[in-house]
Amino acid sequence: MEKSEEKLSLDVLHLLNMPMQTMVYWHYNVAVGWYVSISGRTYRVILDNAFAIDHIEEMQILSGEIR
Repeated sequence: MEKSEEKLSLDVLHLLNMPMQTMVYWHYNVAVGWYVSISGRTYRVILDNAFAIDHIEEMQILSGEIR
């Protein structure tokens, strides 16, 4: 990644209006792409070609299936 994980985490927190001290856990899944876990919620993070955040959407994980 060209941008650091820390910078992307701060960008995610800013876009979601969350405190900057909140822990962000990054994950990758081949079917989903990049997603983060924050305070018990999961968000899909769509990055553009320059690894800047293009879109964030909340995901629901039900019985092991991602929706």
